Amino acid sequence: MCRYFDALGEKETAALYFRALKRIAPRHPMTKHTKRVIYPPFWIRILSRLAKRLAEKAEDAEKRNHT
Repeated sequence: MCRYFDALGEKETAALYFRALKRIAPRHPMTKHTKRVIYPPFWIRILSRLAKRLAEKAEDAEKRNHT
């Protein structure tokens, strides 16, 4: 459920489910994986933002070339 709500953009609901999962099974591999998905490491967040900006620039350049 955590990953589902995170994918929908409902970060607070995802965090609520994650806290419940963490109380139930704190050392379970799925709990650890879910934490990495909901709260990605710093370098993953930076790379994701960079990739998004590069995609936006490429899209803008493509639009300018077609007009």
